[in-house]
Amino acid sequence: MTESWSDFGPREAPAQSNSRLNEICARVFTTAAGKELLAELRRQHFETPFSPLAPDRALALRISQQHFVRELELACERGLKANVKPK
Repeated sequence: MTESWSDFGPREAPAQSNSRLNEICARVFTTAAGKELLAELRRQHFETPFSPLAPDRALALRISQQHFVRELELACERGLKANVKPK
């Protein structure tokens, strides 16, 4: 198995090509309850204190949860952009 630094470069997120997911996220997370849910997820997974000395598995779980929340936010943004029609 050959690895190079380019293997670790930025990659396109799978959700970027999923316009249906983007549309659904935009519809759900722009409601009052959806905004509140997204804010609570962000608070729980980004803004709560966490020890950088925690075990690797705990850190990996936290990163995974943060990535999931961020993907929901990005899908919502993409869905909103797709629904904006130029005048």
